[in-house]
Order: sequence, then C-alpha cells, then structure tokens
Amino acid sequence: MTSNPTPPQTQAPEISALGAALGTQQHHVRGILDGLDEPALRRRELPSGWSPLGLMHHLGAMHQFWFRDVLGDEHLPLPSEEGTDFGLDPAQSSARVLAVFDQEAENALAVLRSLDLDTPPAWWPDDVFGGWRLDSQREVVLHVVTELSTHAGQLDVVRELIDGRTWSYALGRVAEAHEKVGIM
Repeated sequence: MTSNPTPPQTQAPEISALGAALGTQQHHVRGILDGLDEPALRRRELPSGWSPLGLMHHLGAMHQFWFRDVLGDEHLPLPSEEGTDFGLDPAQSSARVLAVFDQEAENALAVLRSLDLDTPPAWWPDDVFGGWRLDSQREVVLHVVTELSTHAGQLDVVRELIDGRTWSYALGRVAEAHEKVGIM
C-alpha cells in the first residue's frame, strides 16, 4: 500500500469528517434493508432490473475498487457486474453479500484513516474511465461518499415501494409511517 501510514496532522479533522460522512452512508445502506426477508432483498422493483441485494453486491465491489485498489494499490479481482442485477449470482446467499459489504466498508474506513488526502491515488485504471480522472485521494473519497449517498437514495425508494417504510436520519434506522420526524 502506498498510502502514508500517518496522515498529516492538519488533515485529521477532515479525515474525521470524511469518515463520519462515509460511515453514516454505510449505516444507511445497511440499515434500510433491516427487516427485509430473502424474497424482498431479491425483488426487482424498478425497470432497470436491480434488486436491493444486487445493489449491495455492487456497493461491496465499489468499496473494494476505490479503497483497496485505487487508494491502496492492491489490484484485487473485482466481481463481475454484468447483467441487470449488478452481476449478482442468484445462488449467492444474502448473508454472504451483506458480509462482503460489511467487511469492505470496514476496510474503507481503515484505509481512510491512513490517507494523505493531497496525494494522488496510488493507482488509476486508465483503461476503465477514458479521460475522466480523480487527481487526489480526497477526490476519490468524496466521489465514494457521493456514490454511496446516491445509492442510499435509490434503496430508500425501493424500500418504500416494497413495504412503505423509509429511512430516518433522526432515528438512525428504518421508520414506520407514524415515526416520521421531519423532512430535512
């Protein structure tokens, strides 16, 4: 790993804030699934054809790619994401998919604590993104927080379509309709 094991002290508050934002979104995408049974986790509500479990499969791979490969220079084999459900193998258990996400989310937070946010990523996949590039470790982390937040919103919509329940930041969990605390 080419990351600086001791980030500059001037970056400690920023790393703490980025870690809090990343952790909040990781908690959101995991928590929005609480109480869903196996058929609901595999249910495809939207025309694009992905399931909540398929999206979690994608989010585990996303964490691995950005934190372990791009920032950590590990070059691990990524799971395939071909098909309408992010390449989720129908035989793969929901417990395994969620365990992979949990492990990669934990790894991401550990990597984040070791970054020097002003340095370039340890590796960049030039063959994947064409001319698009993130130039610093900070930009990579912000990109992941943005992507994770976007996918959290998609999971919110699907959860509401499945059983009418939604995520409450105030409660830090899925809320019943009568528990709605406010919108902002």
